[in-house]
Amino acid sequence: MPERVAVIGAGALGLIALKSLQEEGFDVVGFESRSHVGGLWKYCEDAALSITAETTIFNTSRYRAAISDFPFAPHIDDFPTAAQILEYLQDYSRHFDLDSKIRLLSKVNSLGRTDNKWILGIVRTDASASSGTEKFDRVIVATGSFGSPKSPSLDGMELFKGKVLHAMNIRHPEQFTGKQVLVVGLHATAQDVTVYLSKYAAKVYISHRNGLLMLPRYAESGATFDQSQNVNSLLRQSQLDWIFPGYFDWISNKNLEKASRKAFPIPNEWCFFPAPSISITGPLRADEIYPLLMSGFAEPVRQTKRIIGPRSVELLDGRVLTDLSAIIFCTGYDMDIPILDDQNPYTNPNEPPNLYRNIFPLHSDPAVRSSLAFLGHAIIPFPGLVMHELAAMSILQVWLGRSPLPPLREMKRWHSCHIASRRALLSKQSTKSTYYVALLPEAEHIFWLDQMAGTGIFAHFGWRSWLSLRAWKFWWAQNDLYQLCRTGFLNPAIWRIFDMGKRKPWKDAPLQIFQDSTLAAHRARQRRLNL
Repeated sequence: MPERVAVIGAGALGLIALKSLQEEGFDVVGFESRSHVGGLWKYCEDAALSITAETTIFNTSRYRAAISDFPFAPHIDDFPTAAQILEYLQDYSRHFDLDSKIRLLSKVNSLGRTDNKWILGIVRTDASASSGTEKFDRVIVATGSFGSPKSPSLDGMELFKGKVLHAMNIRHPEQFTGKQVLVVGLHATAQDVTVYLSKYAAKVYISHRNGLLMLPRYAESGATFDQSQNVNSLLRQSQLDWIFPGYFDWISNKNLEKASRKAFPIPNEWCFFPAPSISITGPLRADEIYPLLMSGFAEPVRQTKRIIGPRSVELLDGRVLTDLSAIIFCTGYDMDIPILDDQNPYTNPNEPPNLYRNIFPLHSDPAVRSSLAFLGHAIIPFPGLVMHELAAMSILQVWLGRSPLPPLREMKRWHSCHIASRRALLSKQSTKSTYYVALLPEAEHIFWLDQMAGTGIFAHFGWRSWLSLRAWKFWWAQNDLYQLCRTGFLNPAIWRIFDMGKRKPWKDAPLQIFQDSTLAAHRARQRRLNL
């Protein structure tokens, strides 16, 4: 009898986990508190169910964002809208017959362990509000990284008489018609909020304490900017990051700062440079906010110091903003998994989770380590959903015994080294920077995922491939595909080409790589002609 596995959450991460489990023959059940699959990508009035604005556009292009064996439909934009991402995820669920495995309107409010089984406490979120418990052999928590909203406490907050809210609570932008708004924080959410308000508000001030790298969605060639990474560049970056991490960090930041200055010339008084290292904070795809900044509708200002009146805020440089009707915090989220008691990996919201590779619990009981896993808490600066899919594949290979975890002492050693390296990197920053707790070193993690999931990328393209008969056979028999993988963009389907005896390959992966390459080239030509 197949093992019974629960997946908590049916957003992008949960759907990926469900499909991977089903593919390997597990008896799977998904639990979703909403009335739909697709998670936060469906706009609704309840902020607890959606943080997506109607104007939100995905930061990664369709050529890099897709799940490895499920391409976007031809009509989807180069950079999908929130509605298109939702459509894509719901199509994915239907295509792989996941809908029948998912219980909607079912919230998991507790997770415990008894008699070598995981016990889920489940509450219906419909009118019945009925509750119950169910037993499972294994559990994947796929509730994502948007936990508790961060709303900093500003000195004098009690003096302010306007609206004070977190970005996740913004609904009905018309309420800000003709008003001046202060946005605290400057990154992707601040861009979404500023665009959302642009048809209504009179002025938006954006308070920030750090610099910012801004990159365009498109290169001068007309191709999406994220198509610049291919297998060759991935391998070079991985080798540099592994052998000379300090130099790699420095040269990467220099190159991206140069690209940022070229694509988006800005006044020095905005104080966008120096920006935090990309090892700590990623660049912003700034095409939507840049025109609003240059027009003066949105004005970057220095860090907020304190509230000094019913409608007034003093900045760190002494400037006073007046006639403010609202303060909106675009300051992110604390990672949190409230359904867990003694298994909750977040004991300190400012530190990484107490997990090996940000996936597996560092628990003294090996049965716990091999039956509970977390998706969405291991992030690398790598575009798209495939990094989470590779994590799901890795979990499955561990559970199937094909890729064993190291002993607990080695897992704890990795965690200690990770904490130490984060603190060392933070200490070198010229400004006080927020270091996303889920962020991991890209080179080390992508290599680990490749080995654990068994994708064969490094085996067929890495430096050791020169000693591999299997790699030479691939080069000889499918040279067109080999060359396209090396020099074309890093298509998600690349991770499904090879059968290494672990995760399942996708027979149509080579065809998909060629088709995506043709489509990308066609759209790039069209874009150049339209410029």
